[in-house]
Parts: sequence; structure tokens; C-alpha cells
Amino acid sequence: MNDKSDREETISRMLQECADRQESRMQDYAASGAFKTKTDRGDLHMFFSPRMIPAGLTDEEVGICIALYPRRRKLVDLMVAKRRQELEKKMREAISDDWFAMEAISEAFGSVENGVLFGSAFYAFREYDAFPLPQELLVQYMTREAFSNGILKLVARLNELEKALAG
Repeated sequence: MNDKSDREETISRMLQECADRQESRMQDYAASGAFKTKTDRGDLHMFFSPRMIPAGLTDEEVGICIALYPRRRKLVDLMVAKRRQELEKKMREAISDDWFAMEAISEAFGSVENGVLFGSAFYAFREYDAFPLPQELLVQYMTREAFSNGILKLVARLNELEKALAG
């Protein structure tokens, strides 16, 4: 085998091991009764996404993560939408006097407006980690102290952002 296929095989194996570990943790939490529905399962997964769900969460901690996810998701959506508007404005200003750019964008996307909308949405979502979890929650094995400290930081940040976005 060549170096490239060896690397690809190693990466593929590592990704499968991560997926298996994640699925095993989800099954453990389901078996313990930490969550009961597919929605709860999805919310727990997305709460930690793109990271792995840590081992060692208590049923109560799982419930807290599930309960906080919709609130966090709402803020992420609002922050990405705000960033998208900022990018749209910057893109329009950047190309407003550049006929060559306007023509190229129009040709690629059917119109300048479509290009600006697509570009701003793509970059707002791609570049913007709107609401990263506190470091205390980004561990392989959760301790009570790490969870408590991380959740307190997360809730404080949620409150701060909700207040800022409301006013």
C-alpha cells in the first residue's frame, strides 16, 4: 500500500472508532433512563456537537444538557443570522463598484443577489462558531466539578447573550 491509502485507512478506522464510542455512550445513557425519546437523544448529541459526548454524566446532568440545548440553539441561530446580515452588507459594499466581480457573481449564481445571499449564508455558518461550550464541558470523562463549573459558565453566557440580543 502507498502512504496515502495507509493514511486514509488509518483516518477511516479512527473515525469509526469514535463513532462506535459515541454510539456506545448514547446506548449507556439510554439504558440508564437518562433520556427516553429520539428528540432527547438528538438534543444531547447536538448539545456537545461537534465534540463527543463525555462519559460519566449523571442522568440529571444529561437532563440539564437536553433542557439547555434548545436555548443554546436559538441563540446560535440568532447570532449566525446577525453575522450573515453583517457579511451581506460587507459583500454588497465590496462589489458595488466592481463590475467585473458583479458579472462573475451573476454568471456563477444567476444573479448578484443570489451570490451575495449564498456567500453570506455559507460564510456565516462555516466561519462562525457562534456559541462554543466552556472548556470544562469538552472532556472525555465528566466529573461533577467540571460539569458544575462548565454549566454555570454556560448559563451565565446564555443570560449575557440573551440580554445583549434583546437590547
